[in-house]
Amino acid sequence: MIRLGFRPAAQIAVASLLLAWIPSSALAQSQNELRLENQRLQTQVADLQVELETAREEIAALKEEIERLEQLLAERGRTAPAVPQPAPEEEVTIDESKPDASPRALLAAIIADYHETTAELEMGSGPDDPARSGYLRRLDRWVAGINRQYRLPVEWHVRIVDPVERVGRTYRLRLRAVDPKTAVQLGDPFDAILSSSLVSRLRDHEQRSGLDDVMILKGVLLPDVGVNEARTEPGAFDNPRFVGPFVEFGFAVQAQTILPVPEEDEGKEKEEARPAEAETPPADR
Repeated sequence: MIRLGFRPAAQIAVASLLLAWIPSSALAQSQNELRLENQRLQTQVADLQVELETAREEIAALKEEIERLEQLLAERGRTAPAVPQPAPEEEVTIDESKPDASPRALLAAIIADYHETTAELEMGSGPDDPARSGYLRRLDRWVAGINRQYRLPVEWHVRIVDPVERVGRTYRLRLRAVDPKTAVQLGDPFDAILSSSLVSRLRDHEQRSGLDDVMILKGVLLPDVGVNEARTEPGAFDNPRFVGPFVEFGFAVQAQTILPVPEEDEGKEKEEARPAEAETPPADR
């Protein structure tokens, strides 16, 4: 029997070739993976360095804020704590229990009348409720009566808010009522309806001495209280003013005269204010 085979020397040579080929391929793959891992680690290190710098900056800013607050607390500790002072009460010298005394007195009177009128009425649960229809009919009658009832003569001290504006055949002047002695505002601005002759006199006065001073308005109240079936609450701006569910407040004044306060009245007001000033004790020093 004939045996074929390699001689030991040949076997060693073949084995060497095989060993030389296998590691070279594995080594190339290992080096590629190592290079990718190295790149990933470098990127991660760069990201961590950026985060570290950001953290250092934030820590420094926090330290500065802490130092500032500590200094502020130390300064406050050296001084007496501030005691909050109540807001001064408005000084009003007119009798606002009368509805014709001021715009806000008129609004207050109408609101009180509304609640008294509707106290025992059933409002209904919705637009389709028969009680709601009856309630609204009652409001229509009440509004008509209110607009007649408060058509009153007035004499108010006012300041001009906006200049004269022509609206159709009439002129309107935006005013705000103020207290005659303390200048406290007595309600929202309102429109005065002026004749052309009154506008002409007002413009003459403006050319002579301006219109910045308090003036006296005489005229007739024109209430404009109305029903708004969509309005059940004041809302964010309360404009027009809310009287009660479904009712809004408005008015104008048909002006008869609007003149500057006479000088003798101004002198009288100053004299009346002096005793109150004299009674005020001097501030402690």
